[in-house]
Amino acid sequence: MGKIGLYLKIGILGLVLVGVFYAMRGLTPETMQSVFEALGIEPGASGQPGLQPGGAALAEGETRRTLCKTRIAAVRFPDGRAVVELKKGLKLDWVAEETASAENEGTPAGRSLNYLAIEKWFSLHCQFVVGPAPAAGTESLEPSNEPQPLVKIEFIDGTHWGLSRAGATIFSDSDPADRFRSQDLEQALVELRSIAGFPVDTSDR
Repeated sequence: MGKIGLYLKIGILGLVLVGVFYAMRGLTPETMQSVFEALGIEPGASGQPGLQPGGAALAEGETRRTLCKTRIAAVRFPDGRAVVELKKGLKLDWVAEETASAENEGTPAGRSLNYLAIEKWFSLHCQFVVGPAPAAGTESLEPSNEPQPLVKIEFIDGTHWGLSRAGATIFSDSDPADRFRSQDLEQALVELRSIAGFPVDTSDR
């Protein structure tokens, strides 16, 4: 009877393992998007505060968007600095990467960061609040609103999301018609630069 019980347990564990394997294979960015939407953390999803702590009610015209359509592998800034997740054997490590310059001379190119601090940043800022922005072509071009790269988000599935900024308007590089304004996102990026020990331009706040 003891052997039968043992074989039964092994069989059940085997079935659970197979189930987990197939569940992982079926986990795609699209299914993650569906889960986020069902939980109310996609833009326009009923204006729910979502999973982030302290989610406040949205003002009129505001929605929530997410940086994390799937797990993020790197956050790259236009000055060549980046926060990148590296795998070292079985260990994952967030590192600050910097291109060599007189400004950061003597600083290691791949400094290890506090892993929990970076994960906490993601837990707080995977959602960000956005407001409407003027349509493309409706604003006069001036030196103060010349388009400039803002950030590039790279995902573990090999895709990326590049964002640029023109004045206070942020837009997707792949879809310039996707335009919004978000002090929430801009302040979050300043916070990430600070955590990584990168120079922070207070004019970006």
